Amino acid sequence: MMIGLPGGPSSLENLPLPAKLKSPQERAFFRIGLNTGVATMKERRESAEKERLEFQLRKDQPEFVKNFYCEFDEDLDGDPAVSVWAIVRDGEAEAEDFPEHLETTRSWISAALAETRIERWPYMRFRAESEVDPVTLQVL
Repeated sequence: MMIGLPGGPSSLENLPLPAKLKSPQERAFFRIGLNTGVATMKERRESAEKERLEFQLRKDQPEFVKNFYCEFDEDLDGDPAVSVWAIVRDGEAEAEDFPEHLETTRSWISAALAETRIERWPYMRFRAESEVDPVTLQVL
């Protein structure tokens, strides 16, 4: 589900302008305002989606996932995507049961996206606790 105008943001250039906008400067400022408004709406929608997704993920977080963070972006085709970085204990990737944890993580993310009705292509990533800052969860 995409919110916006048919044809995407570039279609704003084809919108009829109000008759009261006479000068090229007035028309340019009007279009800039429209573009800014659409960008702001997109940012707000993404922020709300991220909050809903993180809330849902926390509700059903697998025990072996110590923490996580989400990044909203687009994939290489320009489609909406989300990367969920699962923070696991050091040595988890070498554990014998890690393949089962991969499937559990995939199901956990897919279920959260379905429950929140967020239509983004999911990508899952793993990091060991020692590889991330404990406060920001960003890679060291």
